[in-house]
Amino acid sequence: MDQGELEGALRTALAEAFPESDGFVGLERLVGGASKETWSLDVLEGDGRRPLVLRRAPQGEGFTIGGLSLAGEAAVIEAVGAAGLPVPRVHFTTGEDSPLGPAFAMDRVTGVGDPVAIARDSVLATARQELAFQVGAVAAQMQAIDLASLPELAEHITVERLYELYDERSQQSPVVELGLRWLGDNAPPPIAPVLCHGDYRNSNLIVGAEGLAGVIDWEFAHAGDPLEDLALLCMAPWRFGRLDRTAGGFGTKAELFAGYSSVTGEPVDGARFHHCQVLHTVRWCIGTMSELRVYRDGDDPSLERGLVGRRLAETELDLLDLLEGIDPGGGA
Repeated sequence: MDQGELEGALRTALAEAFPESDGFVGLERLVGGASKETWSLDVLEGDGRRPLVLRRAPQGEGFTIGGLSLAGEAAVIEAVGAAGLPVPRVHFTTGEDSPLGPAFAMDRVTGVGDPVAIARDSVLATARQELAFQVGAVAAQMQAIDLASLPELAEHITVERLYELYDERSQQSPVVELGLRWLGDNAPPPIAPVLCHGDYRNSNLIVGAEGLAGVIDWEFAHAGDPLEDLALLCMAPWRFGRLDRTAGGFGTKAELFAGYSSVTGEPVDGARFHHCQVLHTVRWCIGTMSELRVYRDGDDPSLERGLVGRRLAETELDLLDLLEGIDPGGGA
């Protein structure tokens, strides 16, 4: 579907959702988020505009380990919003029978979404003072949501499933194999699963002057380990150059843990957190292999796919550091 066809299909969907509107302007595809197409636009309403974001199915398959359907993602966002957490309001969803295809539209959260700016911009210096604490607290608050109130969610990724995904990639990595074996040998005791965002990192946070303004991109939401989201946020790739700031490049692990514990009333289990860190790093190694395959096979020859695919080597180095008990980058 070219952009002209997309605009026509979108016009039809918006007319049903906003019957009093005067159309829309400013349709623009946003960069990042290779697993889904994301577009920004403004709906014209009288003398004002309603800023929206459209999420729709992309070209190619990409890295979709445990990914929700677009309808499922929209339903999770609605449930999380109903619990009072900072997420955008969903206005409509469409399915396969729509000219737009599977998609949904939601409010565009006001704030900064650029992960490098969140980590470095002097304008957000005050916001960063409390941001890691806020992000930790929200991670704990989302886990209080009853799983029965949500659409059916996949369970967290298991070591056995990671072995299967690795074998499917037909690409060998002794480092990944070492990580897989470590995960099996050092598995923590079972624990009741909770709602996890699944991609809880700097790129999926919107930050305003007062700190955290919104959490977006819920496509990998699942029922998993309570410390998964914290561990993913602390991965080296999601610090965006601020390796010394372990929590997303904007705060410390201690601040993040303090926010989490302020809600749970319990300290963070360091051994379980470390296991989640290793699991996420192995998973990201396999994810880069997936992106490379999509790029190499021509299913989606975009530059973004290729760039993600070539990050396997640095992620392998991060994994080796973790297996030695060293934080990648030496962060705090």
